[in-house]
Amino acid sequence: MLYAKKGKSMKKLIFILFATFLFGCDSLQTELVVAFWNVENLFDTIDDPHKNDNEFLPDGKKKFTEERLELKFEHLSRVVLDQNYGKGPDILGLAEVENRDVLETLVKDYLKNDYQIVHQESPDRRGIDVALFVRNGIKITDSRWLAVHLDGRPTRDILETTVEIAGKKLTVFVNHWSSRWGGQEKSEPKRIAAAEVLHDRISNILQDNPKADFVIMGDFNDDPNNKSIYQVLGATEHPGGLFNTTWNIWKNPEKGTLKYRGKWNTFDQIIISNGLLDDLGFQWTENSTKPFDADYLINSSGKYKGYPFRWYGGDYFIGGYSDHLPVSCTIICIPSGK
Repeated sequence: MLYAKKGKSMKKLIFILFATFLFGCDSLQTELVVAFWNVENLFDTIDDPHKNDNEFLPDGKKKFTEERLELKFEHLSRVVLDQNYGKGPDILGLAEVENRDVLETLVKDYLKNDYQIVHQESPDRRGIDVALFVRNGIKITDSRWLAVHLDGRPTRDILETTVEIAGKKLTVFVNHWSSRWGGQEKSEPKRIAAAEVLHDRISNILQDNPKADFVIMGDFNDDPNNKSIYQVLGATEHPGGLFNTTWNIWKNPEKGTLKYRGKWNTFDQIIISNGLLDDLGFQWTENSTKPFDADYLINSSGKYKGYPFRWYGGDYFIGGYSDHLPVSCTIICIPSGK
């Protein structure tokens, strides 16, 4: 039995035991909650002359005031902290954030300062970026940004980050592919371009290590059966290659991560490597991938009853959360020797 003096010694002992339980998997089986969320336009209220952010200013079309920004932070933090038994996901990918300042405010003032932030400014004209939150205590060993080139138009990079727990490495890709603006067919080549960049990077990783553990998450603006995901990236419902863990969500007409014209889509997906299906390093927990669809995230009445309770509808302030639901899964760190 372990003993410690009262006061600081006891607190230090509790912290060490807690940290060992969370992030040391040499002898204990550790669960990690990994999630993604498109937070719908987390902008600040300051004009950036290098971005097309005019609509998200106090005098802009959306009349985006400091009071509304504060409410946005409160709503985002509620959703994050309502996951994983009140702690928030251990690893959380985000889309549609304007800059590092809003991320730092969210973490420091609303999320108990419990996350490390991975972010850089993207070339997107609107200035919306992807980012990653990694819980303190998890070691970040590497991060890089994969550029996606479209014909004469900059778009968002793909974020690649590798973390390490007890000597075991897990790589996370965060994506936000081009929207369907102008129609699905017309816009599809843009998403295919992003899929090709990611596919090439994944191929290089697997060539070096066929058992590599990695998670691909993001808002792909395509469903799991669309060409960019299924054919170009090669993520399917079948284990053995890239396995799309959100396939069962997409197959269920009553589930999804966003809703359009009365139909659910599953644009927000979690795809895993074959390495996450073996019993080495990290392992995805079967059937753990789900949208987080708490009652308060869904409209309960009106024309859009059953839709996600969004932040804005066009230029009209609704005051909800996001037009997308978060999606998450559980990944186990396999103890050494098993």
